[in-house]
Amino acid sequence: MRILIALLTGLFLCFHSVAQDEVWSLNRCLDYAKEHNLTIKLQALNVEQSKAMLKQQKAGMFPSINAYAQHDYNWGRTVDRFTNDFANTRILSQNFYLSSGVTVFNGFRMLNELKQRQLELEASRMDVRKTIDDIKLAVVTAYLQVIFNTELVGVNKNQVNIIQQQVEQTKKQVEAGALAQGALLNVQSQLAREELNLVNAENQLELAILELKQILELPEEQAFKINIPDVKLEEELEIDHSAQKVYEYARDNRPEVKSAELRLISSEKALSAARGSAYPNLQIQASYGTGYSGAAKEFADFSITGFSPNGNITQGGDTVLSPDIQYNDRVVPFEQQIDNNSNYSLGVSLTVPIFNGLQRRTSIQTSKIAVEQAKIQLKQAKNSIRKTIEQAHADAKAAMNRYRAAQKSLKASQLSFQYAQNKFDVGLINATEFNDAKNNLIKAESDLLQAKFEYLFRTKVLDFYLDKPLTFE
Repeated sequence: MRILIALLTGLFLCFHSVAQDEVWSLNRCLDYAKEHNLTIKLQALNVEQSKAMLKQQKAGMFPSINAYAQHDYNWGRTVDRFTNDFANTRILSQNFYLSSGVTVFNGFRMLNELKQRQLELEASRMDVRKTIDDIKLAVVTAYLQVIFNTELVGVNKNQVNIIQQQVEQTKKQVEAGALAQGALLNVQSQLAREELNLVNAENQLELAILELKQILELPEEQAFKINIPDVKLEEELEIDHSAQKVYEYARDNRPEVKSAELRLISSEKALSAARGSAYPNLQIQASYGTGYSGAAKEFADFSITGFSPNGNITQGGDTVLSPDIQYNDRVVPFEQQIDNNSNYSLGVSLTVPIFNGLQRRTSIQTSKIAVEQAKIQLKQAKNSIRKTIEQAHADAKAAMNRYRAAQKSLKASQLSFQYAQNKFDVGLINATEFNDAKNNLIKAESDLLQAKFEYLFRTKVLDFYLDKPLTFE
């Protein structure tokens, strides 16, 4: 038993370790966000709602059919609607009614409303695409931030290692009497500052990972590790497309623009539907009705109960007798009454709107305003894309230039630091001068990292608007 428990525990720890070591690539993050993000799910429900409304609108164009049934008991003196006779006893009556109607013409209002619903459905689908794209861009941004902070942690670790070596070197020189104790204290103080910078960088990395988890709807306690690709930039950085070309493509293909265009057409259909309410409404109605009444009676049979004088006398002086006849009736059978009481109707109705409290006029006015609002919203969507692309293009160009300058600065800082380190090792410069050279190197490395990832992010924004894959592999 103990062996079995130990085996199961080992398997659990093995699987748990595998789960913790699971690495998330950018593509996996994108797929997971698309499947689990709550904002995307809400937008998908809007699509389902639009589908239901479109289905209802289509069904509204078919003839309506309604059935009606009534079952009553009447007491006291009343007129039976089927016999037109007075009844003083309890009467059971049943009514059945079936009606149907169809709109033949109403100014094409229903047709325009149907087209409006179809356009709204397509617009809601575009909204889902936009939400998915926005989440993808957010994932890429957070993923890049994690990579940036990971590399920044590496830079700080490298600096800590360098200072630790300097501490050991200075300690030996102090013990040998080549340097004063103050030099060692200065280097140790610098080591403490570098360790603090490393802790701060690690904290920023944890926050970046947390932000990415939140976008993916992952719990904070879940083990999470991303794949850190070897992101390298080409020697000669270039921006492939101008801002105008990117905008022209985005204007014709972006879902937010298509959604705004569809809603503009939809508002125009709504205006046409509102104008249709000014036209006459022509309808055809048909109905069938029947019923049953307990007061409906019919002759059943008769019987002779005896003979009574009828007031006549024969010539011989005899009294004339007539038979006493008792007539028996019965309630007309249900099936027979249903057949006898059947009635049919077929009619045409024409409704001409004349005055209805300015509702029609107000509806047209509000629909016209909605069209103008949709036009402005379409312009806003295009302008927003244009501004974002122009800004991203300008930022990418600036980051490209800054990256080139940072590369030159880093090379110069590396040479300067190496020279200062050699001089510090032999005691030709003090700790302050050495720290100045080291700080310049750290700043150059940080500037290069920032310029690199700023360039990557801005170019990914441009790729996003060109529908290019958002990947670093």
